Amino acid sequence: DESKFQLENYFTKIFGKNLEEMVELSPLTWLPLIPVIALGTSIDLSRDIVSASSANAFESCGEFISNLGFLTVQAGTVAVAVIWGVWNFWKMVEIKNMLIPTLVRDAGGAPGEDTAVLLPPRYEDEQQMAQFNSSPFPVNLIESIWGKPARNIQEQLFGAAGRKGKEIYSNSIKCNVWLVVAQLVFITTQIVARDLSALSQGLPASVREPEMVPLELAVYGFFAALLVGQLWLPPQKF
Repeated sequence: DESKFQLENYFTKIFGKNLEEMVELSPLTWLPLIPVIALGTSIDLSRDIVSASSANAFESCGEFISNLGFLTVQAGTVAVAVIWGVWNFWKMVEIKNMLIPTLVRDAGGAPGEDTAVLLPPRYEDEQQMAQFNSSPFPVNLIESIWGKPARNIQEQLFGAAGRKGKEIYSNSIKCNVWLVVAQLVFITTQIVARDLSALSQGLPASVREPEMVPLELAVYGFFAALLVGQLWLPPQKF
């Protein structure tokens, strides 16, 4: 019955209240990728290619994978974005699970007479609070640089970040989303789309490294898939 109050939906709305602000992008979206974009542009400029839509753009196809310097930087940036995003996700989910009451359904009664018990949030249990640790080593060292001592139990859930936890992780999620979007746009528009176009045209003679194009497309397509997966994580944190 849709008219019944659903606790899960209620808390989803609470944690999603500021989601739009968290993932709002700014003109700084491209800032984290300036070094990578500069390196990628240098590959094109070395062949007098103005952009991926230039008439001679296919000349760079394959070099984004054969140029180990560019590949290393790009792979490292993707790895940082993925690890960073997964950490943000884990931290917020752990805190969220401590704050939300647990609804336990008992199906042991008569047919059609199932009962449910709403258990208090886990943070109200002293034993569970004592065992809870959202700042394992070495993250606790990083958080303690900007963190401040917690003033209440809720702030203690942020671990070493303390009462600065909300601010720190709000900015952390924003910056991670910016980095992911910037990478995704660059990879898909400058590399993947170009390789797909070259393959669809049967690898024209202007492609200088045709044997590398399928591998390049597979690798950067995988990077793009990882980044798309990262964009699924922010809404799950609230």
